[in-house]
Amino acid sequence: MACCNSERCVHFHIFAACLGVLLGISAFAAFGFHYGNHHAAIWAVISAMPAAVCLLLHILYIQEQLDIYYSEKSLNGMALLGFALGLCGLAGLVWYTFNILYYNISFLPLDISKSYYIDIVWAFMTAKWGFMLYCVARRYCSIVGGDYLILVQEDEIIASTSAISA
Repeated sequence: MACCNSERCVHFHIFAACLGVLLGISAFAAFGFHYGNHHAAIWAVISAMPAAVCLLLHILYIQEQLDIYYSEKSLNGMALLGFALGLCGLAGLVWYTFNILYYNISFLPLDISKSYYIDIVWAFMTAKWGFMLYCVARRYCSIVGGDYLILVQEDEIIASTSAISA
């Protein structure tokens, strides 16, 4: 996540994560209950989970409460979970692509209840949000761990610099 630390950038990430959660949950309902494409429904709800965790981490960062709720160790665990979800999504993407190419499945006529193309889209979304959770958790892990001085009060910085110079 090569992005700035500005509030505008974090607000954009909050908007994107909200969109990811809403689209994942609505696709789960649509594909699972209306169209009967259970593969796409499962991928959609799985992609909504890391998007929701990213949303939570961004909101806690904006509220300057990230270090209250999460330690460096728990954020490392979230990063590992995000990486695993990203790999699962990537494996699903490769699997559905292989099936489409091997069995020469055409795009049209599009039968939504059996379409591997929709499954590819949601496997990709799962991979994207999984790797995004990895990047976000690693970034906030370095912030909570002290590599960045963003969450530290200015008074503490002034006190520590005057103690060092004395």
